Amino acid sequence: MLTVHIITVGKLKERYLTAACEEYIKRLGGFCNIIVDELPESRLPDNPSQKQIESALKNEGAKMLGVIKGKKNSFNT
Repeated sequence: MLTVHIITVGKLKERYLTAACEEYIKRLGGFCNIIVDELPESRLPDNPSQKQIESALKNEGAKMLGVIKGKKNSFNT
């Protein structure tokens, strides 16, 4: 069976969006396996500099790659 792996940065805060995602995953569950990994977002100050933004994006990207490398075998099956 096909496995769909979704990697997100941050969590949904609105209840209606969370409910919609849960329903979507439930409906697709009959056709594929779905794995959702929610990673914490990098916190930035109110007025971040471009360097702070780039650093946060690089950090989040590294976390996403870590998840991919950790699940590498499951992507090939």
